[in-house]
Amino acid sequence: MIYFLLLFALLGFVFLPVGIIWLIVAFIRKTKKKLPSIILILGILLIGIGVATTEYNDRVNTIQIYSTKINKVYIAKNIVQKDDWLIEGSTKAPNGAKIAVANLNDDSSAGEITKSPIATTAEVKWPKVENGKFRAYIDISEAMGPNEHEAGQSVSLHIVALTNYNKKITSTIPNKMVSTIENDSSAEKFSLTAKQANYLNSLR
Repeated sequence: MIYFLLLFALLGFVFLPVGIIWLIVAFIRKTKKKLPSIILILGILLIGIGVATTEYNDRVNTIQIYSTKINKVYIAKNIVQKDDWLIEGSTKAPNGAKIAVANLNDDSSAGEITKSPIATTAEVKWPKVENGKFRAYIDISEAMGPNEHEAGQSVSLHIVALTNYNKKITSTIPNKMVSTIENDSSAEKFSLTAKQANYLNSLR
């Protein structure tokens, strides 16, 4: 539907100059002005439809960022995410909103993981909000980086819910969103257990 309306808007940009030129010629030659006037008005209407459609489309597709509240944090025991953090939380975001967890202050040498949304489901897909609640696994290796680690070492992570966010789960969060996320959410502090630290060090 939106594409048809945008097509009408493009036609408006064709009809408008045609109508103006035709109307000018009609005035000069003192011929009938009804048809060029109709073309001119039609062009203006079609352009107006296009502008309204574009504004509506931008509003609908704008990424919305919602804060979250973390209620519980566990150490995962399943095979794929073993020793990762498993979080349960709540948010006012609508159903289907994606949960993104990011270390926005990551200054480690692993630049490729900086600002990436490091939360997944057990099936390594986007965690999503359902009835105001969510569960997500946080990959500790991506959250902490490649350096040597010890028990009690902590990291601050921003956890938000996103709507109209269509990037892959492996994509880096766009820079224009980073400051908004920092301002609209509080960083949650996570600390390593001795077992988690040993696991991370074994990966080096």
